[in-house]
Amino acid sequence: MTRLVQTIVAGLRSLKRLPSDRRGVVSYIALFAIVPLTAALFLIVNTGQDSYDRIVAQNGADALAMTHATWSARTLNTMSMNNVALTQAAAVGIVSTSLEGTLDELRLKALLALAEIWGHVLQHPPCKTKLTFPWCVADAAFMSRPAYSALDYVSATKRRYNPGGARDMADRTVRALNAFNQDLVDSFPEHVRQASDRVAQANGIANFYFHDRCSQGQSCRQDRSPQGMELPVSQNSTSGRAEFCEGYFIGTAEVRTSYVFRGFDRGRGPYFGGGSRQRPNVKSHVNQLTRIGSQLRYFKQYYDWRRLPLSERKIRLGRYLMSQRRDENNFTRSVACRNAQLCDPTGVSELCRIGSLESLFTGFGFEKPQFYVYDGQRSPFEIPKVTAEAMPPSFKILTFARRELAPRLGDASLVRGMPDSYAYAQSLVYNRHGASLFSQAWEGRLMPATRFADPAEVGARMRREAPHAFGALAERLEHVRDRAGWGAINAH
Repeated sequence: MTRLVQTIVAGLRSLKRLPSDRRGVVSYIALFAIVPLTAALFLIVNTGQDSYDRIVAQNGADALAMTHATWSARTLNTMSMNNVALTQAAAVGIVSTSLEGTLDELRLKALLALAEIWGHVLQHPPCKTKLTFPWCVADAAFMSRPAYSALDYVSATKRRYNPGGARDMADRTVRALNAFNQDLVDSFPEHVRQASDRVAQANGIANFYFHDRCSQGQSCRQDRSPQGMELPVSQNSTSGRAEFCEGYFIGTAEVRTSYVFRGFDRGRGPYFGGGSRQRPNVKSHVNQLTRIGSQLRYFKQYYDWRRLPLSERKIRLGRYLMSQRRDENNFTRSVACRNAQLCDPTGVSELCRIGSLESLFTGFGFEKPQFYVYDGQRSPFEIPKVTAEAMPPSFKILTFARRELAPRLGDASLVRGMPDSYAYAQSLVYNRHGASLFSQAWEGRLMPATRFADPAEVGARMRREAPHAFGALAERLEHVRDRAGWGAINAH
């Protein structure tokens, strides 16, 4: 009984001390604060992870867009280098082919003249007597000297300058550069995909997609592989020929700056390069260096007045009908003919008629260059300096990147607008010296995404062409009708 009373008394005393006893208060506060603190921790960690994923996705999109632009610029610079080399090879090929043809023509004329002279001695009745035959032989020998001199000249000139070897070299060069340019165009989308795969892997990007990916080129796949856009060039025999021939003749003007960087004076291309007042172009240079004009002039003048032994008749087969002067002769006409075949096919019939060249050596003689233009190039002989802002859409690369979201705290209870993190970027390929396929100044940079002005159109195309991982983004884009529609899309 006594123990019970003591217990009751002790309990009453404890109740009196309760208002002033603060032991254990922190435990109650911690108990009530643990829930909001846990929620705040989840929010901070998940928000940081979301921001990180967005930054990585955006950096990846920027890197992929610049990868495509860099490959485009490098390929266009390589093609520009090849095109300048093609004009140089064309100049070598045209002059060497013309020189070789003129030499072959001269040799043929000399052989025909000799055959006619000595045939005349053997068949002409007045030369068959014992008295006149020695005279005819002596006269024929004297008359044959220009023909023998021409044969010696042809052999010496071919041996010294080897025009046939130069023509073959030009032919091989043009064939190789034509094939090189064609391969650049055909393989470009696949090379972009391979380079972009490495960039995506290095930047933590799971999938990527280039808007307006290739569909017509030889290396274009029909599946949904993320190939690059087609190289923004095409073969064109009108505008491409015009710019090629402007480069061939005058080199660097407002554009085509690669000629100046290769040592050509401004306004002088390979045909006029290195010319002087006495030798204003490569045709004149070769004409004077080889003295082909002087040799043709002497040959024609001699057989124009010289008569066959004991006859009033002149040779027929070995004579030149057209004038042969030092500065205008069958060699210079042959060069003009091939220049016309290269640059002005409509004038070929006038410059290359058989009556003016009098020979069978009027073919072009080597592989003709292939002519390319960049997308959006204007009419022939109008090659303006195109600014970066005026470049057509095929020079603007809209790129999408997808990054898989990392695990989140409380992942099962989170509600997300998009299953992954997406980002986009747009790059531009331009030429700071003015758009031209004869200027090695192409480069790339990032720019505002002007090709994303119609999200619904981009989404529809994405659904048709992009990897299936972009299906969710494509669906959302197709339903964007106004600015407010962007709120549901996890993209920058």
